[in-house]
Amino acid sequence: MNNKFKKIIADNVEPGTFKKQIVSGTPDQIIERTLFKMQELALRDKDSKMIQQIVKQFKSCCKVKEAFNFVSSTIEYVSDPPGMEYVRAPIHCLAEKKGDCDDMSTLFACLLKAMDIPVAFKAIAWRRYEFTHVYCLAYMKQINKWVVADPVIKIFGKEKGGIIRDMVLKV
Repeated sequence: MNNKFKKIIADNVEPGTFKKQIVSGTPDQIIERTLFKMQELALRDKDSKMIQQIVKQFKSCCKVKEAFNFVSSTIEYVSDPPGMEYVRAPIHCLAEKKGDCDDMSTLFACLLKAMDIPVAFKAIAWRRYEFTHVYCLAYMKQINKWVVADPVIKIFGKEKGGIIRDMVLKV
C-alpha cells in the first residue's frame, strides 16, 4: 500500500473498538444474513470520508481493477474464529488491515458503490453442500459483462471450479 493510502486511512480511523457484526442461525440462514449485512455495511460506508478519499486516488480507465488490486494488496486474509461468523464494516476492515472473504468483498463492493459501479456478492458452496466462500461480481461497462473479483485469491477474473451451488445478491 502506498503512503497516500496509508495517510488517508490513518487520518480517518474512528476512535474506539472496531465494530464487527456477528451473524448466527442455521448454515443457510447465516450465509443469507451475512450477505444482507455485507450489503448494508457496503452501502453505509460508501459515503464515508475515508472511502471517498480512497476512490479519488483511482485514476486509470479500469477503476474496478484498481479497487480490486487495492483491496487484495491492503487487506491480509484472516479467518473468523472457529464457530463464529461476523462481518467487519469496510472502514474498520481498512483500519485493521485484515479480514476474511466477506470482509474483503464488503470493502471491495463499498469502493465500487462509491464510484457508482454495479456490483454483486456471490456466495458459493464447493467441495461440500454448505456455503463456504463469498466474493464479488463487478460489472465492467467496457466489455458489457459481469466479472469475477475475488480478492482472497488475488486473481482478477478467475472463479473457483467445482461450484455445487451459489447465491447472488446485488448491492
